[in-house]
Amino acid sequence: MGVSLGAARVIARAVGGGGVIVVGVETSTPQTSVAIGTEREILAHVAAAGKARQEVVTPALEQLLRWTGIELSQIGGVSVGVG
Repeated sequence: MGVSLGAARVIARAVGGGGVIVVGVETSTPQTSVAIGTEREILAHVAAAGKARQEVVTPALEQLLRWTGIELSQIGGVSVGVG
């Protein structure tokens, strides 16, 4: 079962300026959001609406990593919305 991110809103920027790279995940609302950023800026963001929120997170993160050129090993933290 695949998840299409074709309708997702995407913002991507080149990695620069250093800092700790963090993945942010928000699934407590009807819109699932996954982002990669530093303490200075959001590098890439995907937002998708739908019922199967948990099925969107992994494909969204994989796509964000491809768009930014960041390797999973470069991620220094994870932030998760609790609500």
